[in-house]
Amino acid sequence: MTEGEVATAAKAPDTKVRKLMAGDDPEIPIYHVELSNDSGMWTETWGSEELLRAFLRGVQAGCSMFGVYVPAVEIPTQAEERMPATPS
Repeated sequence: MTEGEVATAAKAPDTKVRKLMAGDDPEIPIYHVELSNDSGMWTETWGSEELLRAFLRGVQAGCSMFGVYVPAVEIPTQAEERMPATPS
């Protein structure tokens, strides 16, 4: 952007969080996050809810610096599915 230009209003990303389970003993929760808007998509995978929450706070903070409000995201408590075991 050049001097004097005004930034156009940005749109908050659509955010989807999925919880999957991996492993047998112990089971490990895997959180898959998908952020998307008109210009593209970003995906991340986290192995703990704490890391997921830290990432989402970063997204909210980054967007707020540009005047974009990102609403809180619902984090699922139940796993959608079990990830297939990998052969050893």
